[in-house]
Amino acid sequence: MHDLIIYTTADSRSLIKLRGKDQSVWLKQCEVAQLFDVSTDNMGLHLKNMFAYGVLEHKSVTEDSSVTAADGKNYLTKLYNLAPTWPAGYRVRSPREPA
Repeated sequence: MHDLIIYTTADSRSLIKLRGKDQSVWLKQCEVAQLFDVSTDNMGLHLKNMFAYGVLEHKSVTEDSSVTAADGKNYLTKLYNLAPTWPAGYRVRSPREPA
């Protein structure tokens, strides 16, 4: 079970759902991308490269989570904890532009 935390970016353009668990925060890939104001594909590429080059071990910083969609079906989604989030954000180096 995760504790839900709603984070509003400094520019107030994004509300991001953070899931607190085991003294860490967990986010979906699209939420990490939103946090750093980049595309989901761009963030996915950086995460994939960090795992491929051994910067991080995939099993230790990700977990699968079941999400119920609007259609009532359950879907598996991958959550990332803070360990890959900050290095990925550093790699994209995309400061959020003022609104």
